[in-house]
Amino acid sequence: MFENRSFDHLLGRLYEPGEVASFEGVIGKDLSNPIPPWAEHGADRGVVRYGVATDMNTPYPDPGEELPHINTQLFGQIDPPSNRGVPVERMVAPYNAPADPDQVPTMDGFVTDYISAFTAEMGRQPSYDEYSQIMTGYTPELPTYAFIEPQIIGHDHNDMHPAYSMQTPGLNFDPPSSLIAGEDLLARTYNAIRSSSSAAGSNHLNALFMVVFDEHGGTYDHVPPPVADAPDPSAPAGQMDFTFSDSASASQRLPSRPGSPRRPSSTRRTATRR
Repeated sequence: MFENRSFDHLLGRLYEPGEVASFEGVIGKDLSNPIPPWAEHGADRGVVRYGVATDMNTPYPDPGEELPHINTQLFGQIDPPSNRGVPVERMVAPYNAPADPDQVPTMDGFVTDYISAFTAEMGRQPSYDEYSQIMTGYTPELPTYAFIEPQIIGHDHNDMHPAYSMQTPGLNFDPPSSLIAGEDLLARTYNAIRSSSSAAGSNHLNALFMVVFDEHGGTYDHVPPPVADAPDPSAPAGQMDFTFSDSASASQRLPSRPGSPRRPSSTRRTATRR
């Protein structure tokens, strides 16, 4: 189980258009997010277009991942305006959610939310270069996986989670969370399985090595999430008034990669899991 990356952010450039049937990636698409007019730097540019991450520590610092941040990322609004640039524990209802629970996500608030979250964490607004990184992802030439928890084999963050933020009082920023650390652990795990054997047969031929992620963690994806059925329709609203009646009650797309010698090359499957 890896942490905090969206499908576009890691796998959006995995295939060329038409190379694999029904693959919904970013190549060949003109994807962008608007820059809010209240941004102190670069608002005259109008939009941030989707691009390629320039290093292995993107995005830094960590995007917002709590419900109010997700609402802004999906619907492009901050409501009430007092929720802008403040820590999530100071945000109030409706927690940036749209008034219409059936509103379809526009996926155009990632820049807006990143500027707001950055301001809350750093005490200042980010420059254009600092906030435009939220609209970037990786290519097949760069590592695209990393693992679960910090300090497993000596790295500051041996996972895929972007560098920790100061939203938790009393904690300082960790060093930037490089993908290379997680690549290291993934390679060790993969090679251990691949080279394994036993008296009963070669273990790697009988194993499925499943690579999954827990959440999008605030990183960009261009496909609106679907509606999820409520596990208990009679249950009251949850934290921050969340209900499954909202139009974006399911998660954004997450990457997953099954590794098995029995899996055909370029196999793709899209499904909703609970």
